[in-house]
Amino acid sequence: MNKECLELSPWQLQTGLEWFLSNGFLEKKMKGLYAITFRGEELLKLVDEVPMTGFNKPGTCEKSRCQA
Repeated sequence: MNKECLELSPWQLQTGLEWFLSNGFLEKKMKGLYAITFRGEELLKLVDEVPMTGFNKPGTCEKSRCQA
């Protein structure tokens, strides 16, 4: 499974983001761009203007990156 294309339900995404935010792992990079970091390593970028960017939802991941 490619870690760049995760399939999450809206509930999992909301719960996960709240956990990262409350534990200080979600940092705002610039307007509309956030990053999830763990031990200084950037794990995932989130763009709030484009819902679910980086997740395996229709049209958000390139097929070459999401194929097993």
